[in-house]
Amino acid sequence: MAARLAGLFGCCLWGALAGWAAASAVTGPEIWSGAAPGPALLLYGATAWFGSGYLLGTTMRGRPPAQFDLRVAATTAAVAFAAKGLAPALAAWTAVLIAGAAFGVLAGLVRTR
Repeated sequence: MAARLAGLFGCCLWGALAGWAAASAVTGPEIWSGAAPGPALLLYGATAWFGSGYLLGTTMRGRPPAQFDLRVAATTAAVAFAAKGLAPALAAWTAVLIAGAAFGVLAGLVRTR
C-alpha cells in the first residue's frame, strides 16, 4: 500500500510541476523576449522532462503506468496550469502545494486495505 501511495504522490508531483512549467513558459515574459529562463522554470521543466522520459521508458519496457495514474498526473497538471495562468504572480512553490492537495484527496479515496 505504501508503494501505491508513493506512486500516486509521484504522479501528483510530476503533473503539478509539468503544468506549472508549461504555464510559466506561456506566461513568462522572459520566454517571449528571448532572455534565458529563470532557475525555477528550468527546475520544473527538467522535472517534467524526467517524468515524460520515465513514462516513455516504462512503456517501451512493456509496463506502462496504470490509466488511473496517468489521469492523476494529467488532472494535477491541468489544475497547476490553470492556477498559474489565472494568477501569474503566484510563487513557484505553489505547485508543490497543489501536488500535496491533490495527493491528500487521492489518499483519502484510495482503499487502505
